[in-house]
Amino acid sequence: MNMKTYENFINPKIEYWDNDQKRFEMWFLNNKLHREDGPAYQEWYDNGQKRYESWILNKKYHREDGPAYQIWYKNGKKWREEWWLNNKKYSREEWVEKLKTIGSPHYDEQRMLLDVEKYNL
Repeated sequence: MNMKTYENFINPKIEYWDNDQKRFEMWFLNNKLHREDGPAYQEWYDNGQKRYESWILNKKYHREDGPAYQIWYKNGKKWREEWWLNNKKYSREEWVEKLKTIGSPHYDEQRMLLDVEKYNL
């Protein structure tokens, strides 16, 4: 793939499976994977089920309102998720505390969601 081709996307680069299901979607800015309002890279199985998604800013994993990296099995069950800020990986608990440290507007919501899951509220 020639990255110069995708230099400054206003719209994403999208490819489809032969059955017209979306295969992948990529967003670029200045030749780097980048998107501010959603995942910069997404991939789907041929059955339409999402396979992979990553939230990237300037070629760095970063997301303040949820996991920056997620993978699903073909049946839709989540296999893995990871929390990243500025290309640094955290456990979920560390990530929530880091949100507080950086003054993220998503801290209160993410703290609540973590507590609900942790304490089965």
